[in-house]
Amino acid sequence: MLKTVTIDIIKKIFPSYFSADYVGQLNETKIKQILNIYSKKEGGRTFIAKKLKLDQSVVGRILLKAEKNNLIKRVQRKEFKTTESQKIYENIEERYIYLKVRQISSFDRILNIKIPKNAKFKIQTPTGKHAPSTTVKYFNTEQEAKIEMRKWRK
Repeated sequence: MLKTVTIDIIKKIFPSYFSADYVGQLNETKIKQILNIYSKKEGGRTFIAKKLKLDQSVVGRILLKAEKNNLIKRVQRKEFKTTESQKIYENIEERYIYLKVRQISSFDRILNIKIPKNAKFKIQTPTGKHAPSTTVKYFNTEQEAKIEMRKWRK
């Protein structure tokens, strides 16, 4: 959580942003906003930079300096509200993906950039060469994926 931060504390910890020759966009209000957004776990440096229309390297420097001076505590990436959970199954026993129609997630598209843009569903099927080997096929509709699944279940 963010400690009570006054303008005097901000000026003391970040003096280079308040010198006469500074021509950047930062002021006491923006620095306080950066610290508040981060400490409320709304998002990290990239999120803050986009929201406040700042360079993310500047936001990163502010956060590092604030952490070193004990104004804020480091937030783990998974704690941010902007983080999309990668964990689909809480219980690993529920995870059954072989010959099952599943929706394509944003993580699938990150891991495999060759997924067709229109595809919304996927199914993991045997390759036909070796028993344990599988391949993932992508489909535009759930119906198409179900047809493929039925072919392999016969």
